[in-house]
Amino acid sequence: QRLDRLYPALSAHERGMLALRACKTEEPLSTVIYTTMPAEQRREYNRMMAVVNVINVELAAVILMLREQVRQIDLRYGWMMTLVLLGMEFEKLGELVRASTKDRKLRAAVRKVIKSAPGALTVPIDLTLPLPEPRALGDGFGNGMVHALLVAIKSGLEQHWAELRAIEIGIDECKSEFDGVDPLRDDTRRMLDGSKEMCVEIHAAIQDYVVPFELPEPTKDDVALVQALIEKGST
Repeated sequence: QRLDRLYPALSAHERGMLALRACKTEEPLSTVIYTTMPAEQRREYNRMMAVVNVINVELAAVILMLREQVRQIDLRYGWMMTLVLLGMEFEKLGELVRASTKDRKLRAAVRKVIKSAPGALTVPIDLTLPLPEPRALGDGFGNGMVHALLVAIKSGLEQHWAELRAIEIGIDECKSEFDGVDPLRDDTRRMLDGSKEMCVEIHAAIQDYVVPFELPEPTKDDVALVQALIEKGST
């Protein structure tokens, strides 16, 4: 009863902070928050809740989508490494076969197989240059495939890293409105951080194969787009 008597004295901001806490902890929000709210506080309270909803519904959905996109990049990296290891194994097996037989036809067939798999890559690969012309299947296709996968990995990392950072910056700039409290739910924040960590790991892993490049920070327009989405939802 003593606590109930305190509710009418709460400000709109204090009510919003209680609602944010309930959202982040998944605890039920007392209906007294609404029933004791003066009419003049509803506009500010609703605006705060709209910001929380945009961040934890609309932007959370984008973060989930980006996490899946980053996972696709990780799969491409696994595909690329499989090709590289396959080429190494083919080369070793070919050497063993050629050393153990004098059959010209068999030796020629082995050479053909080795040429069609990824061989000794000339690294670092400059991914800013055009892709090499595709060659006939029997005349070596593995290195071209590795090159194409690296191009896709690089472009995906650059795009999705910038998108994740733009969302992170846009959300973090809202913390001041919530007394420094992160308005993003903890599980979604972990998803955002995990996606960024995966980007950093893949970026580090491919540096042995490509001309070094940096993961780009988002442009002002990218961040402004996130801010506009948050502001639009709160109006």
